[in-house]
Amino acid sequence: MKDADKFFKKAGGGKSNICIHRSMEGPFTKVRMDLIHDSRLSAVAIGIYMYIVSFEGMDSFDEEFIAKGSPKDSIRSIREGLRELVKHGYLDEERVPVMG
Repeated sequence: MKDADKFFKKAGGGKSNICIHRSMEGPFTKVRMDLIHDSRLSAVAIGIYMYIVSFEGMDSFDEEFIAKGSPKDSIRSIREGLRELVKHGYLDEERVPVMG
């Protein structure tokens, strides 16, 4: 059993509470609360949005950029999260022709 599995499994059943570590140090990013609480979005989509808005002044990116910053997630899950964000109006998709 992995450490994380042990953490979430309590003796005698039941569920565990998760404690948040809040730091008042370091840089901050403002995130739209309506996005965070949008039940149509998966946790992956919300995480992708939070990741990309953390790059101040960056207005465009591609899925490979996100994949490099999130190596534990598959490119497939990143694509699905991006599709959700586009579908629900949080991102715009712009097709870029490939030269070569």
